[in-house]
Amino acid sequence: MSKKVCKFIKSNCGICKSAVLKDSDYCFFHSPVEEEKRKKAQSKGGKQGKRKTLKKADADIRDISSIVLLLNQTINQILEGQLDVKIGNAVGYLSNILLKAIGDIQLEEKINEIEDTLNKFNKKAPVDSRRKE
Repeated sequence: MSKKVCKFIKSNCGICKSAVLKDSDYCFFHSPVEEEKRKKAQSKGGKQGKRKTLKKADADIRDISSIVLLLNQTINQILEGQLDVKIGNAVGYLSNILLKAIGDIQLEEKINEIEDTLNKFNKKAPVDSRRKE
């Protein structure tokens, strides 16, 4: 059984070749009956194509508590349908990287602190000359 194609004649005199709508001789894009729906779909499509962004967070995202707050807001916005899941995924992924970096910085600071304490202790400790090696 052959598929019924749109009867619309293009400017180059070719036929559209798209599948027709049920009970119609035209496809969605060329059907005079579907003009209003087509305009709404095109308008909606034009709005959807824009890059979605988040508003800049009120607080600088520099510590763990600000990351937790951002993630909380992001989750709520996704659940309420105010934010695209793709953006939420990106926020979650980048937050994870930032949390790891903050943890690494804190660990490095702690190591430096311990090294400084050991260096001070070693400088203050008297050398026992009677000690055998």
